[in-house]
Amino acid sequence: MKGWVYIITNEAMPNLLKVGFSTKDPESRANELDNTGVPHRYVVEYNALVNEPRNVEQQAHVLFKAYHENKEWFRSHDYPQLNQS
Repeated sequence: MKGWVYIITNEAMPNLLKVGFSTKDPESRANELDNTGVPHRYVVEYNALVNEPRNVEQQAHVLFKAYHENKEWFRSHDYPQLNQS
């Protein structure tokens, strides 16, 4: 199965990144989350179409375990590699 792994942020939660996966377009997923009562819109910072997106997401969660905040959220100020293009 193909799907997206994505990283989203929200201005209301500075220095936090959500690392997730979806079979939907990441922009659509961010729009769904906008209805959760957060005062700012979610922004898709990164996305990749991959095979087995849940597995890739879980591997990312393991890789970033030291930065884990809660559920799919991770501290972003400790991710210098994400600032590289």
